[in-house]
Amino acid sequence: MKEFALFVFEQYGDILMYIHIVGVTMLLGALFAIRFLFYSSIEKAISDDEERYTLYLELLKRFFIFTILALFIIMIVSVFLAIGLHFKNNNPTYSAMMHIKELVWVFILFNMIYIYVKYKNALKAFKKNLLIETHENIILIVKYLIPIILFFGLIAVFFGNAIRGW
Repeated sequence: MKEFALFVFEQYGDILMYIHIVGVTMLLGALFAIRFLFYSSIEKAISDDEERYTLYLELLKRFFIFTILALFIIMIVSVFLAIGLHFKNNNPTYSAMMHIKELVWVFILFNMIYIYVKYKNALKAFKKNLLIETHENIILIVKYLIPIILFFGLIAVFFGNAIRGW
């Protein structure tokens, strides 16, 4: 596997780096958009709770499809980049930074799983017409969990830039 990853990196290293950066940009952009653009606009534009929650749940469903795809691309490409850039045999400081970045992405992944569980809880509550529980789950996702992922995503970007010396 390591030989294959090295071969792919040697042949397509620049393309892999570009795909990785685009994937991270798309993920962070989606997080930013859902928290600061869509949520505020929907909150102000629609006064009917049932209609608003229907729209929120549909938005979150599409958000998960998009972010799961982006996370999958980021994770697969990052494996090729880590092996190809030889972080295991590199400077100890860079190696430590790489491990911190990996831990940040693992935290983001677990946080996304938790958000999905809360989304499913909101969906179940909405189907049972429990609007307060639906509202609490949506608020938790949009106002607290998504900004946490956004913050840690920016930390990962910082470490990625520091590791690659940009």
